[in-house]
Amino acid sequence: MADIPERFSGNDWIRRLYSFFSEPQPQLLYALLPPYEKKGYATEASKCIIGYAFEKLGYTYLIASCDVPNRASVQVMKRLGMQLLKEEVQDGKPLVFYQINKQQSQFSRQYL
Repeated sequence: MADIPERFSGNDWIRRLYSFFSEPQPQLLYALLPPYEKKGYATEASKCIIGYAFEKLGYTYLIASCDVPNRASVQVMKRLGMQLLKEEVQDGKPLVFYQINKQQSQFSRQYL
């Protein structure tokens, strides 16, 4: 796992799951301050969240989305094994949506 600063240890550095866009399943969310970007934190935290969501919460899939220009987030979703679900415009902003199914996930038991 990436070298995580002490103040982000434990569950404090993992973003929780929230519902957006009237989706019945929670979406995977992550946000980092600039000094912590490009260090693998979003990917590592997301692996833990995916495992927890599938194994402990019983979800069968998760969705993540971002603005089209946010290439870093798209790369995180791809590294997680998420597949492009759809592209759409909301409030004038082009968005991409990615999805991962429990059957596809390699993070289920490994990261609990």
